[in-house]
Amino acid sequence: GGTNSELIGANQLNTWQLNQGQTGTINGVAFNNFAQLTGGTGQDNFSLANTTQFNGNINGGINTASGNTAAPRDELKIDSVAGTFAVTEQGKGSVDFLNTATNTQTKINFSGIEALFGGKNKDTFNVSSAPVNGVASALDMLLDGQDGVDAISLPAIKNLSIGLSAGADQSGVNGLILAHFESIVADATQDNTLRAIDGT
Repeated sequence: GGTNSELIGANQLNTWQLNQGQTGTINGVAFNNFAQLTGGTGQDNFSLANTTQFNGNINGGINTASGNTAAPRDELKIDSVAGTFAVTEQGKGSVDFLNTATNTQTKINFSGIEALFGGKNKDTFNVSSAPVNGVASALDMLLDGQDGVDAISLPAIKNLSIGLSAGADQSGVNGLILAHFESIVADATQDNTLRAIDGT
């Protein structure tokens, strides 16, 4: 790869692993030093090692539905460090965490990602998606804190409907789905609805 290089995944289920430095694999095939990683029309799962120094952009790509099956969610997850996730609009944002090899902060921007997973430590999610034309933007994402004592703050969007999940597969459920959070903070000036979707 190089400064403006892009690696695009095939239109299938792709498993991406970002390893130490700028290295990684896709479906077991090694790559190095790409500035942009882009998924295909199938599900793309991106896993970030604690030692990755990838400083480019991750784009999950545009997924397509098949028959009566909803389009799959592209996933991004970190390992065992404490991460700070910022969701700025549907599928878009960034994640920051401490690189355990260099003891420096790593920040990775993402787009086209519909599912975010924290690691084994304390993770913080900040959702600041703004309304579009005065209407609550359609946040159709799964946010999962995973292990640790995880916290999330929600945007000041009127009538935001939020599903609470015990962590089971929610690929067919629309809307903003939260799982494995010990603290959920919403805007006190707005009326929001929490709904259990799998017996939570």
